[in-house]
Amino acid sequence: MIAESTLNVKDGRAVDKYINSTKNATAVIYKTTSAKRPNIAALGLDILAGYSKLSSVTGDPTDTRHTTFNIFSGTSMACPHVAAAAAYVKSFRPSWSPAAIKSSLMTTATPMRIDDGLHELSAGSDQINPVKAVHPGLVYDITYSSYLSFLCKEGYNSTDIGILTGSKKKFNWSSMKPAKGMDGLN
Repeated sequence: MIAESTLNVKDGRAVDKYINSTKNATAVIYKTTSAKRPNIAALGLDILAGYSKLSSVTGDPTDTRHTTFNIFSGTSMACPHVAAAAAYVKSFRPSWSPAAIKSSLMTTATPMRIDDGLHELSAGSDQINPVKAVHPGLVYDITYSSYLSFLCKEGYNSTDIGILTGSKKKFNWSSMKPAKGMDGLN
């Protein structure tokens, strides 16, 4: 299973401070759930990527081999490609939101039929096509208030939303339109 997490700088500093304040630092990782929903997964299997000639192929100081390109696997290799594809679409569609760009990349992706037992690598909307994504025919867009409605439908309260959004403002759920559909999104 592929899992990633990130912290903003403020939270990262708080974690660092805590770790350095005790000899027995502990953390709890709560159980998560997953759902079978298509998404842009940028999992990166055998990505051909530019490679700096300043570093050796292995990064070992005794390795004198250098190359212009190299094959790598992993999320960090695919994410720049997907980010570039999104930037490409945005250059043609400057008024589109991030959600619309994501939708265009997902709905124009070329389906890949991979049954290799590595289900993490077989998830998502498959192989993106930035050229087709510029003219997708149909785009699912979503707004900030739609996300708030979704979170309301999921049972988040005003305090939870404040934590997620970094806002100290109290949200008035009664003024929000109810989220539509099963999950309230698209």
